Amino acid sequence: MNGTGKSICPQCGRPVEKGWKFCPVCERKLPEDVCPACGKPVEPEWKLCPFCGQKLQSLVSGQEAGQEPEDSREEGFEEPLTGMRFIYVPGGTFEMGDMEGEGAPDEQPVHLVRLDGFYMAACPVTQRQWQVVIEGNPSRFKGEDLPVEQVTWDAARRFAELLSRMSGSGFRFDLPSEAQWEYAARSGGQRQRWAGGAEVEQLGWIAENSEGRTRPVGRKQPNLLGLCDMSGNVWEWCRDDYLADAYRRHAADNPVVSGAGSEKVLRGGAWHLDAWSARCARRFSLDPKLTGPGVGLRLIAVKDR
Repeated sequence: MNGTGKSICPQCGRPVEKGWKFCPVCERKLPEDVCPACGKPVEPEWKLCPFCGQKLQSLVSGQEAGQEPEDSREEGFEEPLTGMRFIYVPGGTFEMGDMEGEGAPDEQPVHLVRLDGFYMAACPVTQRQWQVVIEGNPSRFKGEDLPVEQVTWDAARRFAELLSRMSGSGFRFDLPSEAQWEYAARSGGQRQRWAGGAEVEQLGWIAENSEGRTRPVGRKQPNLLGLCDMSGNVWEWCRDDYLADAYRRHAADNPVVSGAGSEKVLRGGAWHLDAWSARCARRFSLDPKLTGPGVGLRLIAVKDR
């Protein structure tokens, strides 16, 4: 809150008055909690104020927010073979699906999902990282720091399996589940239309700003976890089989749909598509043996036991 008694809507960024319950622009329900340092509105489950960096543990405990306690969090790591940087995503419970009412029917119903903590790569796999593990480069747009693309689901899984054997890091690598992907894209399950906020062109490469090609990873603003390029640039394969009614079948804890469909899930949108396709809730699917210049991957990691 500033001296005029105004703050901003955490979803659309428009000015809102003190005491308002809803934003008149985007119809977002406005939070009642404010940061004790800067007075800006914050969500009950947030651990850090995104405006000033103030820790918000005093507002809500980690257990009440469905998140892991602060002392159980872990640091990220760098995979030694490829140099791929991984960020720890604390476990928690979130509402998965299209909460804005602007998506496709397969993004409904919105439902609660609980996830264990995991590590996720800060960026999509680049062509340089791919060629450290697998000979050859399938990409249409060539460049070491560009995301590898034209990758089938089968090849993406093979890459993860080979890296698990070769790395020597003590971690096992895989594609994210669809739930893990959305939770991480939304900065740990926050209500975000795009991965990090409300200004998609600051967060990712889409048709309006990509100039008709993929772009080097990590050049756009990260989300609040430090993950880049989760909106746009290239679609990212998930482990799940695609089902239009998957959200009616999800387990409450760590859901993964498998053995139930002929196509696999893709998330995140791509360089040649619009902002709607880059939404965190957007679901897409493809035959696992097919691909294209807008299809890449991002890895998760779990400790080998």
